[in-house]
Amino acid sequence: MNSSTDLNAANRAGRASRSRARALGATGVLAAGGAGALLAAFAGSASAVTTINVDSAADGPGIAGHCTDGIVGNCTLRDASLAAVDGDTITFDAGITSITLTGGTVNLNAINVVGNGSANLAITTTAAPDSYDVFYITGTGDSVISGLSLSRNRIRFYNVGDARVDDVTISGSGGSCGGALYANNDGDFEIVNSFFESNYSALGGGAVCTQNSGSVTITGSSFTSNSSAGDGGALFTGYDGTGTISISGSDFTSNYSASSSGAAEFNSAGSANVIISDSMFTDNDTAGWAGAFYVMSSIVDVTINGTVVSGSYSGDGAGVAYIENSGNLTITNSTLENNTTGGGSGALYLHVGGDATITNTLISGNVSMDVHGGGITNAVVGVLTINNSTLTGNSGLSGGAIFNDSSLVINQSTITTNTASVDGGGVLVAAGSSFEVSGTIVSGNSSSGDADIATDTNNPFAITVNYSLIGDIDSALTVNGSNNISSTNPMVGALADNGGPTKTMALLDGSPAIDAGPDPVATFVGNDSDQRGLPWVRVFGGMVDIGAFEVQPDPYAPTTTTTAVDPGETTTTAGTDPVIPVFTG
Repeated sequence: MNSSTDLNAANRAGRASRSRARALGATGVLAAGGAGALLAAFAGSASAVTTINVDSAADGPGIAGHCTDGIVGNCTLRDASLAAVDGDTITFDAGITSITLTGGTVNLNAINVVGNGSANLAITTTAAPDSYDVFYITGTGDSVISGLSLSRNRIRFYNVGDARVDDVTISGSGGSCGGALYANNDGDFEIVNSFFESNYSALGGGAVCTQNSGSVTITGSSFTSNSSAGDGGALFTGYDGTGTISISGSDFTSNYSASSSGAAEFNSAGSANVIISDSMFTDNDTAGWAGAFYVMSSIVDVTINGTVVSGSYSGDGAGVAYIENSGNLTITNSTLENNTTGGGSGALYLHVGGDATITNTLISGNVSMDVHGGGITNAVVGVLTINNSTLTGNSGLSGGAIFNDSSLVINQSTITTNTASVDGGGVLVAAGSSFEVSGTIVSGNSSSGDADIATDTNNPFAITVNYSLIGDIDSALTVNGSNNISSTNPMVGALADNGGPTKTMALLDGSPAIDAGPDPVATFVGNDSDQRGLPWVRVFGGMVDIGAFEVQPDPYAPTTTTTAVDPGETTTTAGTDPVIPVFTG
């Protein structure tokens, strides 16, 4: 069952297109209302035909008639699997809390298996991990596995229809591709409110491997201490998908890959897009290319929002992500901190086929032990634009914050206290690349060459800098532009929670960056605020500051007013905006 043919199965031909009713309409219905709510959803589905209740925890040769003979305590899970046909639902008596399978795989048609909650029903096997699939789902129609915990062996979906796991825990399992779960269904695949721990794969996806034909959606789920001898310590999205690969509200912690990506690898012959939002990647590790995730060139557009990546390590490539998608990349409101690579870039190695944009993001404390940037290596085919962002405390050999080998535009950002062993404490501008800066601090960085902005060539070329605060610049660089301030001390505070989704570095009293920025501010999406987002405005008091932080009163602080009745009496009124951005970095 768990042979290497998993990885090749996606090439099978002749998949029929079928319309199908969805078995579950609302995300998280099990978490909201328990097994009863999920059953009600199935009952309202056109595909729900019969409900078969398991009232025996035993195992043995399956006999379908045990579930219809009227004898209480006679219907086992294996019996029910033989009795159920496409569209049916299997449930469990509340008194059944554990089942130990002794007879191998439970083969299922395209049905729904509704447990009593992952904390209330545990299914395990007497066989060693990676011996077989606990559930092997085929048939025509949608299938949902929910409300149970599995250990030692995995689930495999091959149904012609959508597939979903909801409130499922799988641990200590193994497989060739997907140690806990393998999805090769003809349709969409979804994971909701589920947990995967200490699973292992030989080829890819220590926990989950997907090669389905539709979208992949992961919501509110956790992947912890999974490992792979191949690609993707926790997740591998495979060759067949044509829809969006979406991860939201999920966390990936302490996963390991011996090959390419500590947490996840995204790949798709169907030219899928990847969206990662409000998620955390912590302490993931790989001997290969990317500590957290690796995006292959088969992926078109990549969007990352509200996501934190920290403590990850790669032997090569990038501490956070090696991204070489064929379309555009967008990163917003995210934190990439304290990641390390043995070779490549401390946080991001970007070889994006289109343009890349990083906005309202913190990149700090990342380390590269190779020639590339401590924070970012820019090899984008189009243009990398960085807006309203802070790069600080990163270190590399050349380009403490950024190694630029393409086209780089930076607006209203702060680049300080980064370190390069060779040159370009802030930015290393490689020969043949382009560099444009507006309203940005590149100062207070250090390198053996003593330049905040340096180049790797002795042939002079020009960079464009306007309304910025710049420290030392390599003598081989000619600066075109105006209204710049030369200072090696930008007078910024330490990283702190000053509001907004990420930490920022406030301008201290007397900083030369205050009220010295461009008028008008460079045009980009979000230029009406500083790095913290609204209501922290970008222009306060009629003049814009240089850098990612705009000095202004806290818009959420209580306000003190003086009444007209008694000028000596004051009243305190709380701020009126009820929506306060949550600090996640």
